[in-house]
Amino acid sequence: MKTSKKNKYIISLKNVDLTYKSNNTKVDAINDINIDIKEGEFICILGPSGCGKSTLMKIMAGFMNPSRGKALVDGNKINGADHDRGVVFQQPALYPWLSVEDNVKFGLRMRRIPKKEAEQRINFFLDRIGLDEFRKLKPYELSGGMKQRVAIARVLVNDPKVLLMDEPFGALDALTREQMQNLLRHIWNENKKTVLFITHDIDEALYLGTKVIVMSKRPGRIIKEFNIKFTNYENTKNLSDIKYSEEFKNLHNDILDLITGR
Repeated sequence: MKTSKKNKYIISLKNVDLTYKSNNTKVDAINDINIDIKEGEFICILGPSGCGKSTLMKIMAGFMNPSRGKALVDGNKINGADHDRGVVFQQPALYPWLSVEDNVKFGLRMRRIPKKEAEQRINFFLDRIGLDEFRKLKPYELSGGMKQRVAIARVLVNDPKVLLMDEPFGALDALTREQMQNLLRHIWNENKKTVLFITHDIDEALYLGTKVIVMSKRPGRIIKEFNIKFTNYENTKNLSDIKYSEEFKNLHNDILDLITGR
């Protein structure tokens, strides 16, 4: 579904705060957040632990309401979760009693998508993520990287407007993590889905994003935004090539200085 011409941004947060109570103490999680995300952007959010990165994602997903300000999708107030905003978490959260195929199929079945169309979508994405031959396996028979592929396919098969990803590769080993990064950027270069990607890893953010947003420590505020181009090198370079370029190293150091206050 395309963003309407009337609304330039697919997701907007306007002057958003979120406050909660912990042990009868008021905690300001995020403060005065303004973000505008255009269709097709790959936004990576970086910041120190506890700065509110995941809180932002949950507000965009409709899991939480801001204490102040507006959270909008295509110009309309975000009101609860919706399949147009697909979420991938750090832990895949697959149904252990279902096969790979049935896990991917689950959302389509709940939405009563016609059987023929559902089968076509499932076959396409299982092939795309390289798990077609493993479709009958249960999650306990899969590696960590394979489970996360299933989680990504389960979201993409529903054709969401926006893909919200909360440190989806954080629990993977270094080699599997780079393989998953390559898979994700290749899929993004094919379909140009709008992506919001939470990460602690500066290199990962620079490698994947078209824009990197850096947040301060709690209460989280936006310090700076960087427009990034490395993900558009998808057909010619991989992370090991890109990260040794002078431009990449300079951006890495600039972002590290912001986060650490050096």
